[in-house]
This record gives sequence, C-alpha cells and structure tokens, in this order.
Amino acid sequence: AASDSRITSPEKASGAGRGFNYFPEYYLSKYFLATHGWDVPVYTIDRGSGACQVADVYAKLIETLNIDAVLCVDGGTDSLMFGNEEKLGTPTEDSTSIAAIHSLKAPVSKFLICLGFGVDHFHGVSHHLFLENTATLIQDGGFLGAFSVTAQMPEGQMLLSLYDYVASVSVDSIVCSSVCNAMRGRFGNVQASPRTAASDLYINPLMSMYWCYGLSAVATRMPHMDKLMATASREEVGAVITTYRNSLESVRHAKPMPL
Repeated sequence: AASDSRITSPEKASGAGRGFNYFPEYYLSKYFLATHGWDVPVYTIDRGSGACQVADVYAKLIETLNIDAVLCVDGGTDSLMFGNEEKLGTPTEDSTSIAAIHSLKAPVSKFLICLGFGVDHFHGVSHHLFLENTATLIQDGGFLGAFSVTAQMPEGQMLLSLYDYVASVSVDSIVCSSVCNAMRGRFGNVQASPRTAASDLYINPLMSMYWCYGLSAVATRMPHMDKLMATASREEVGAVITTYRNSLESVRHAKPMPL
C-alpha cells in the first residue's frame, strides 16, 4: 500500500537483493525542499506486489490527490518489449506497472516514457527491436513523439544538479549517470561508476532523448496483458511472463542496426 508517511527513510526502504539501502527518491525530496522549498512527497509500494495491488494504490492516489494524468517513466527501453523478443531485459517491474496503470478505471491520461536509449544493451535488449516496436506503435497511433532536454535548459540544469547531489550522498545510478553524461556531451566508453568497469559503454546523444507513448497502446500489444492485470504478487508476474514465453513457437531475434 502507499506509505502512510510523506517520506520513507532509506533505512526503511532497503534495496532488496542489492546488499545496501537504495532509495534515491528520498534524497531527491530532500533536495527539492532544501533548494526550492518544495515539499515533494514520496509514496512507496511494496516491491512484492502484483498488478492488482499496484492498481489499488494508484487508484487511491488518483482519488486522494485529484490526479488527471499518470506518467510511467522507464530508465531504459525494456518496458517497450512486447514479450516475444529474444531478450526482455528486466521485465517484471515494468510489466507490473504497465498492467496496473492500463487496468485503471479512473478517467486519467496514461503515458509511458522511455529515457536512456542504449542503456539496456547491458541486459541484452535489442534496440533494433525497440525501434521496430516504436514503428508498430506509430501504425497504432500510440507513439507520441520524442524530445530532448539539453544541459542549457532550466529543466536540464536542474536535472544535472539533482543527479550530482544524489550521486554525492547515495549509490550512483548507472542509468542516470549515462543520461547525464550524454547531456554533458560525453561520448563512447565514459565510465562514471565502478559498477560498470567491466562493461564497454556507449554513451551517446540518443540516451538523453525522451520517447513518449500512450501506455494503453503499449499494453494492448502485449498478448499476455490480461493475465498480467490479474496478478497478485511479483512471483505471479514472473510466472505469467515465463508461461507466455514458453508458449511461443519462435521469438523475434535481435539484429544489428545498419547505422
């Protein structure tokens, strides 16, 4: 359920499986209050939830806060995998969020935004297939366009300042460090975290682009969506994804991009 307190401390939000406390939103909220005087609350959802519980939390927040739009933002691009691709990256949490938001009955606009083109190469995601899925969504009327936030814009300056602050007090984010390095004009194998030392990175200007979609258009392209919307736990989400993939006679294979 959504946290009863406005802010959950990082000590209470231990990053499961990481071996350390990981809660960058806590520090973002502190930064907004200290720098701009903005009281930005953080609402938490149990990480073991399925789509049904997540949808219930969103419905409560929509009613309580009088929300008219929900933006689901993915740090990466694997949320745009339909499920029949050779590699899906890390689909469980993305699929849970998309299914939960898609199932909402409240009259709200629903959007999916992907930031960090190329970051998920580390997890085997094919960006050829990401672009192919985007083309499919263009045919469906579900692609809403793309844009960049540059380092010269006020919003870009704030993002870079936010990242620098959080990175100085918490564990560095591979996605955020890649996006911010791209915004700063860095290119190629630029290492910002010891956690990527064994990887050959490809920092590039496409990483700082925001790719925007109608969330329900994406959900409609996932054949197992109905079953995902009925899940009651994280384990059930994983089982639905596995069962669907085991039912496929073939998958769409990754291809190099001819660029």
